[in-house]
Amino acid sequence: MTEKKTLGENQYLYQLKVLEDNYTYVISWDQNALVVDPGEGEPILKLLEEENLTLKNILITHYHDDHTGGVELLKKKTECRVIGPEDERIPDLDQSVDDGEELLFGPFSIEVFSTPGHTKPHLIYFFRDLHLLFTGDLLFTGGCGRLFEGTLEEMWNSLEKVLALPDDTAIYCGHEYTVANLEFAATVEPDNAALQKRLEEAKKKDVSVPSTLAEEKATNPFLRVQEESLQKGVNMVGQEPAAVFAHIRALKDNFSH
Repeated sequence: MTEKKTLGENQYLYQLKVLEDNYTYVISWDQNALVVDPGEGEPILKLLEEENLTLKNILITHYHDDHTGGVELLKKKTECRVIGPEDERIPDLDQSVDDGEELLFGPFSIEVFSTPGHTKPHLIYFFRDLHLLFTGDLLFTGGCGRLFEGTLEEMWNSLEKVLALPDDTAIYCGHEYTVANLEFAATVEPDNAALQKRLEEAKKKDVSVPSTLAEEKATNPFLRVQEESLQKGVNMVGQEPAAVFAHIRALKDNFSH
């Protein structure tokens, strides 16, 4: 499954569903391309051939195999450069980047944010002019990543960086977990009408990515920890946002349908 969206003149965003529920993204300008988190290589090579694109760069958010599994093949078949956090677990890494750095590829200016929590390190990439955010496994539609290596405080600080971005920012995340995430969200904030509506809509779709930051702020419990209605739902009115976040993350870790 591939979806294609026009970003500008001779500029496109391709959204590929790979593996079981992963998303990989290819962004092209003229006949050049970069890919974000290639979970596997063959679908990318097929797309590059079909669209007559030359792969220039790979952007990696974190080392997990379902985000880097295609790197070796793509590196072998093209002359691309692999860019990501400084982490020896990332295969074939050519260039490491960190918080506050800027990448310039063709017409695109990409801001790098350090967002540890799910893993340590973890990066997200913000196309400032286009308001596109590639969040890897930091932020999902309706949810956020599990904490494997970072602390709860680090994860909340990472999410705060996202909250500071423009409301119309499009959220392109690493997995299609939307329905399961929203079903959990409805248990902690059952009176949220926007959440209920979004859940019903998500159940009718195969693809619920991207969302907007505004939509996440209205329905994603991990971005709503400062809202009184959510705090009421978990009996934590007036508590520090980081503490509410920690509580909700623990609830989600133990949530089963």
